[in-house]
Amino acid sequence: MTGDERKLGRLAGQLRSLGERNAPEQQRLLEPVKQNLKGVLREEFSKSIDPAGKRWQLTVRGRPALLSRKLPFAFEFGARDGAVIGVGKSKRDLLEAHQEGMTFRARQVKAQQQFLTFDKNGKLIRKRRAINKKGEATRGTHQTFARAHTVGERVLPQRQIIPEGSELPPLWSKAVESGVIDAMQRWYERASE
Repeated sequence: MTGDERKLGRLAGQLRSLGERNAPEQQRLLEPVKQNLKGVLREEFSKSIDPAGKRWQLTVRGRPALLSRKLPFAFEFGARDGAVIGVGKSKRDLLEAHQEGMTFRARQVKAQQQFLTFDKNGKLIRKRRAINKKGEATRGTHQTFARAHTVGERVLPQRQIIPEGSELPPLWSKAVESGVIDAMQRWYERASE
């Protein structure tokens, strides 16, 4: 064999580092995969689709569910032990409730415990729309206490965000595959310098 032995030694060292647990080289190698998966999540939330590409169940009002520019950024991806790990962080376990579906039990509300807020036309509105920055009611709105009533059972349908099981759907597997190919090409370019 002929050639620069230093380059060959460097290449051998980099190959060894790929096999080491949580090595920086592994982190760098999995970076394109993480970026591609973030792109898949952005696509899901912009098109209201699940990991397999099927539409999520519409909302009660018949609108597409979970259309959001912010929710994809609630997910953080990291590399550990040669694998990409994803974690979703959101208030009130919103993401978990949609991923698995949830049933809200019926409940009783006593009289004089809950405010109802109405606009100038008598339409029920959210409290935050009726209160200004000073905490005062805006012009034309009024609030009153609700009578005793029952809130019926409500069901939040399952809207899967992250694939479950060992098989990745095509949308996710293509993202992983293209990320790995891109990462290996970048690694080869760095290693062969």
